[in-house]
Amino acid sequence: MDQPQLLEALHTRLRHFPTDEMPQAALRFRFDQVANSAHHVVARPLGALRPVYDPPVGEVVYADAADQLYISYGDDARVLCDARQGRVWVSYTEAVQDDLWLLTCPLLTIPLIELLKRQQYYSLHAAGVCRDGTGILMPGTSGAGKTTLTLAMLRGGWDMLSDDMVFLADGPVHEPDSMQVLAFPDAVDVTDATAQLFPELQDWVQQPKGTGWVKHQLRFEAVYGDRFVWACKPSVLVFPAVAEEPASRLTPMTQDEALLELVPNVLLTEMVSSQQHLDRLAALVRTCRCYRMAAGRDFDQMPELLRRLM
Repeated sequence: MDQPQLLEALHTRLRHFPTDEMPQAALRFRFDQVANSAHHVVARPLGALRPVYDPPVGEVVYADAADQLYISYGDDARVLCDARQGRVWVSYTEAVQDDLWLLTCPLLTIPLIELLKRQQYYSLHAAGVCRDGTGILMPGTSGAGKTTLTLAMLRGGWDMLSDDMVFLADGPVHEPDSMQVLAFPDAVDVTDATAQLFPELQDWVQQPKGTGWVKHQLRFEAVYGDRFVWACKPSVLVFPAVAEEPASRLTPMTQDEALLELVPNVLLTEMVSSQQHLDRLAALVRTCRCYRMAAGRDFDQMPELLRRLM
């Protein structure tokens, strides 16, 4: 893989973020391709390390003394995130040079959310939609139905924040005790099965998948219009789960139940910022009404069903 392919994949993820108003980058990522594992330019930190995340392959560990996050993907990829410097180095071998999903999704996202946490932007693994300045967040792990629900809301006229990740931050200056949700308008990863549920995606899904992607990357603006918002006020939390039922059902949740679901979003790295992340999630739960959703096949009714919660 040559460097332009990697840059294009990164651009697909970050294409909506403006660059003309950023004279100096606060965070820096460097990607180095090496011939094999013996030539990695990233080394595992010395001293005591503790696991902070359990990936399918490799390890994600943290060095308290150095305030560094280290990621390995077998022998073929290593990442060092230096939170004090705001710098990330990614070293990968030719064996994974075509795995653009690996290089631009987990190996980028995990250090990015750690660095942004230090800037008081706290990640939440959730889809988000908005209407008239007020948002609904849909937290959940992969396979919970976040993307399907997001597409149903978009085709129902809602605006998009993200289908997979948003950030929590302080509200406007004139509202000192408020909170806002910030968008991360990434491409939408859609499976063949999900695409078959929506007629407007039938032609698009015939196109080949991107290099290294198991799912199709949908630039949502090409189908639903360039209709997303950068920030909104959170109002409702909906925890979806796919249900083999014709109609969707909503069940109220307690604040304690909702917070317990959200706690895994916190990487237990540096103590102060991790506690702030947890505090922000607790504040979100106190701010929002919380529901579980058994998501059925009534896609045309979902936008109205969730609108009633507002």
